[in-house]
Amino acid sequence: HFFAVDVTKKADPKAKALKAAKAVKSGQIIKKKAKKIRTKVTFHRPKTLTKARDPKYPRISATPRNKLDHYGILKYPLTTESAMKKIEDNNTLVFIVDIRADKKKIKDAVKKMYDIQTKKVNTLIRPDGTKKAYVRLTPDYDALDCLDEAAGDFRDRDSFTLRNTMSSNQQTVMKQLEPWCELKDKVVLLTGASSGIGREICLDLAKSGCKIIAAARRLDRLQSLCSEINALFSPTKTKLAAPLELDVSSDSSTIQNAVKQAWDIFGNIDVLINNAGIRGSVKSSLDLSEEEWERVFRTNLTGPWLVSKHVCVLMRDAKRRGGGSVINVSSIAGLQRGKLPGGLAYACSKGGLDIMTKMMAVELGEYGIRVNSIAPGLFKSEITEGLMRKEWMKNVRERIVPLKVQQSVDPGLTSLVRYLIHDSSRYVSGNVYIVDAGATLSGLPIFSSL
Repeated sequence: HFFAVDVTKKADPKAKALKAAKAVKSGQIIKKKAKKIRTKVTFHRPKTLTKARDPKYPRISATPRNKLDHYGILKYPLTTESAMKKIEDNNTLVFIVDIRADKKKIKDAVKKMYDIQTKKVNTLIRPDGTKKAYVRLTPDYDALDCLDEAAGDFRDRDSFTLRNTMSSNQQTVMKQLEPWCELKDKVVLLTGASSGIGREICLDLAKSGCKIIAAARRLDRLQSLCSEINALFSPTKTKLAAPLELDVSSDSSTIQNAVKQAWDIFGNIDVLINNAGIRGSVKSSLDLSEEEWERVFRTNLTGPWLVSKHVCVLMRDAKRRGGGSVINVSSIAGLQRGKLPGGLAYACSKGGLDIMTKMMAVELGEYGIRVNSIAPGLFKSEITEGLMRKEWMKNVRERIVPLKVQQSVDPGLTSLVRYLIHDSSRYVSGNVYIVDAGATLSGLPIFSSL
């Protein structure tokens, strides 16, 4: 067999190049391309592929990821030892953030959530795959104060959001460690609910599932509070909060009628929180008038006794399992170790409230009614917001308060209130809980070293 083989020589590359150059110079290969004549205004064929409504193989659709808003970007603040050192030394907050968030998104999220101006943002991917953000604040802001606000905000996120983001195992552990986080259907009557500590406790208890009877003198503010609670925490539009006009300095019959009205709103009262009180004017014992003395005592001691008396009578007669819980909001001014010059009537009335707490705990124990008192220090709230921003108050915190922190009502007080409401505290009665970051431990007048 023979195979044909092409033995022709390849053209010389040099000769080929010379031939091409000659052709270019003579213009033999330069031709104008003829334009295509178009007779239609449409240049693309329409899509002709039609898919069957019932495909042979089912389509699998992935669940869309949640929108990366400012709540999704900032997961939670870090309070480790190294993070606290950053706060103290560099005025820098440390957050765990979403892995998809860049520096600009983190800066915008901090601005939107806390109205804080940031100077610089740095990020770091940790070995466990999470992303850490270092947010340096401008000199106008104190990182420690901002941390208090941030920690409170992340603790306050709605319980249904937490349930959606936690696994069933995590929920089980949380209920075992802090069962008082959920207080579903507990009915709470709270006096002095229109502002300050009372208002914030109402909002927190409503979030935990309680039904709130908000009592105070200013009915317009109570109606606003109850409308807010019902709108935020009642997706089924059932009533979770009701206002009750009540002046605790009134006479016994007026208070009794108001308590009966409160009992009829939800059919019972599980918890009474005596929060209403007044400070009175700052006067020495020699300048204080008898009228002001009686007014302060009427509001701070006689009123809570009368409200407690009429509520506990109804609790006793109802003969319900579990009895009830009474929580009196006292003050560090009523303690032997807390001395506030210029507040004689206030200090005596709050000291009397603590004694009343212990006496009623002894007498009402047989009915299953627990009575405890909370003695708070100076907390950041709607009423004290302006005071907390003053430079001398920062001086008090840094030089006198052992923990050197300024806490907000939520979670500073609300976590303790939840515990005293929950059945976990059924063996706790007759106690005065001091919540002041150790401010009164020295026993000296609080502002004496300024």
